[in-house]
Amino acid sequence: PDYLIAVCEDGDKRKRDQQALAEADRRKREILESITDALYVLDRGWRFTYVNEHALRHLQRLKGDEGLTRENLLGKNIWEEFPAAVGSEGYRKFHEAMHENKTVGYEEPYPPDGPWFEVRAYPSEEVLSVYFRDVTEDRLDREQSARYAHLEENTYDAFIATDDDLVVRAWNRGAERMYGLTAAEAVGLDAREATSLEMSDEQAAASMREIAEKGQLRVEQLQHRKDGTPIYVDSLTIAMRDESGETTGYLAVNRDVTERRREQEDQKRLADIVQTSSEFIGVADLDGRATFLNEAGQRMVGL
Repeated sequence: PDYLIAVCEDGDKRKRDQQALAEADRRKREILESITDALYVLDRGWRFTYVNEHALRHLQRLKGDEGLTRENLLGKNIWEEFPAAVGSEGYRKFHEAMHENKTVGYEEPYPPDGPWFEVRAYPSEEVLSVYFRDVTEDRLDREQSARYAHLEENTYDAFIATDDDLVVRAWNRGAERMYGLTAAEAVGLDAREATSLEMSDEQAAASMREIAEKGQLRVEQLQHRKDGTPIYVDSLTIAMRDESGETTGYLAVNRDVTERRREQEDQKRLADIVQTSSEFIGVADLDGRATFLNEAGQRMVGL
């Protein structure tokens, strides 16, 4: 007998499923766009399949084309769009990630004389997701910090950092040599105790007020080594401040000027001896002109 098979499909359900998929896709894109790192996705043919807004801005700058859009990139081969990257560390790392199916990370400038980027690439069966960010300033900060650290650790000057209560928080090798006190012994002490500086709380408060007003204070002080040996110190102290301008601590750069001070004192004693001597003492240049006469000499010649 003839018969009819009817297949009924719930049109509303199909519509709801499509809407749900569209909503899920929208939420996924919102999440990807909200990521603070730049992100792009490549397929196995090295073609762009997704580029978020942060990545687009960087790629515009690197390509030198502010009019570059996502539509210009999607479906394009990354090595053809950015040929300077062929043969680079990133080129090798991306192929390694794809071929060995493993996450890779590296830092590299692009172009070779351009900004530095930190890159992380995560492979899956079908795509390679690449997250990256400009770390040029971070690298400069790290390099500068490394130079400062090298300077602090290899200079003969003492670098002493304290908090705003004058408690020692950093004590370099120069300080260890100058005061005979190790960093382990000095950190945690009041700076006045660590340097055997005779300064009352009132005097310290006055010094800190002057630093707050002028930004720095330079003085010559008598301090002492751990064994009690007196040393004269030329000390420059500056205030360390946070972003709001509040003082968070102090940095003192101290230089041992004991020898210079002794030479000055010896010169002063010699000058006093010469001036107070009852003998004629004078100095003349090669032409016989007097350039110095002590008091006795001045009296003898009637001056």
